[in-house]
Amino acid sequence: MDTIEGARYDGSGNYERAVITVRLNGADVDAISYVGTVAGRARFLGKGTEERRVSAEYFQYLKKGAQRFSFPESYHTYLRLKAGILS
Repeated sequence: MDTIEGARYDGSGNYERAVITVRLNGADVDAISYVGTVAGRARFLGKGTEERRVSAEYFQYLKKGAQRFSFPESYHTYLRLKAGILS
């Protein structure tokens, strides 16, 4: 995921890892999330509209994760609407 998200250990990437606590089956569980860095946001805002679009490849990762972890259908619908490419 670090590669996909553009996370680098030196902090110069687009994102950095963050440990968050989520509730799973009534228990608190630590999970890793990715948070945009100042440098990453500056690079993103410096790009044109087309370059800011999320790639079809990235949406496929999201789709696979949603299927693997049995996300609700509403999330699958959200992905399809946002991506305009998923079936």
